[in-house]
Amino acid sequence: MLSQETIKNLPNNSRFYILVFSVLLSMFTACLLRMQVGSEQLFYIRTEQIFGFIAIGYVYLALAISPVQKIVGKPGWMKCVLFARRAIGVSAAYFAFLHAAVAFWGQIGGFDGLGLLPRTFMWSLGFGAIALLVLFLMAATSFDKVIAFMTFRHWKWLHRFIYGAGILIILHVWMVGTHVVYNSVQIICATALGLLFGLQSWRIVSDFAKRFPVFSSRDYLITIFICLWLVWTLVLLSMPNYIQSYHGQHHNATQREGGHQHE
Repeated sequence: MLSQETIKNLPNNSRFYILVFSVLLSMFTACLLRMQVGSEQLFYIRTEQIFGFIAIGYVYLALAISPVQKIVGKPGWMKCVLFARRAIGVSAAYFAFLHAAVAFWGQIGGFDGLGLLPRTFMWSLGFGAIALLVLFLMAATSFDKVIAFMTFRHWKWLHRFIYGAGILIILHVWMVGTHVVYNSVQIICATALGLLFGLQSWRIVSDFAKRFPVFSSRDYLITIFICLWLVWTLVLLSMPNYIQSYHGQHHNATQREGGHQHE
């Protein structure tokens, strides 16, 4: 049960409004799709896709807050954003859970349907399950009492697993994502991730300069930042050459078959 003091302070707590908004958004999305989509299977597909997209949006926002704070400092509005970040992380875990639940019990059909999935799907589900576990642990440890019990240092180390979860989410989406086979979607995703990589690279460089002042000169910082950002971006752009995408394979096969038919 919430204490009387907590209930009294809820109207002034941005985290409360973010969490309420997330719950209402999930209900509105499910109801809207239920009215617009007649097919039961298509309803499950569209619902899990949108829930997954919203979860990724929350994760992206949570990852971008710290590097943005490194650039702009801590003005009043930034302090509010930093305070709200825990609710953003909990919302990411909430929508990721809904995404997984709809996909597993609705689209796949539960445990009986797992054995019918291709190997690429199984790998993707494994990556997604690990990322979901990380998000769940982060959400479960986002309370002040838990942080005090764990100590802030250990809590901070635990929440750094979000970066590994982000990589697993990229692999999860790429390996089975229906829409990522299209060039326009790939360009948008690559641009968004490139921007995030740039922000995170600057955060890493800033922390590195504070720890090793000998590298704090502008030339050092810019050089290390560009190299780090380019490495991350090149790894992202080369991923399609090394990791198979199930829908991408079938999309290319369909195009080749169509080309042979026209010859």
